Amino acid sequence: GLAQLIAASEPLEAIQADRNISAITFAPDSQQLIAGSVDGSIQRWDIADGKVDASFEYQLDEYITSIAVSPDGQFLAVGDDGGGVYVRPLNEPQAAWQSAS
Repeated sequence: GLAQLIAASEPLEAIQADRNISAITFAPDSQQLIAGSVDGSIQRWDIADGKVDASFEYQLDEYITSIAVSPDGQFLAVGDDGGGVYVRPLNEPQAAWQSAS
C-alpha cells in the first residue's frame, strides 16, 4: 500500500507500506501516521523520514476497520471487522489492549 500526504492537491510525501492499509490517522503532533491493516497489524510512521517506528508495531486478530487517537494524544482506539473495539495508551509500548466492546 501507499500512503500519500496531500495539500492543495500536491503530494507532500509518499510513505510505502508493506501491508494493505485499511485505516489511517495522524498522531496528535502531526509528525506521525498510525495505520491499521487488513491483516490486523498496526504501525506508526515518522512522516519526516517515512520509516516505521519499530517500537510501535502491534498485531490484532481481525481486519482493522477504524483507528483514532484521543484529542489529548493519550490513547489509541482501534475497531476491527469482528466488531471489537480496543483501547490502549498511545505511548506505552508494554501496555495491554483493553476491550471496549
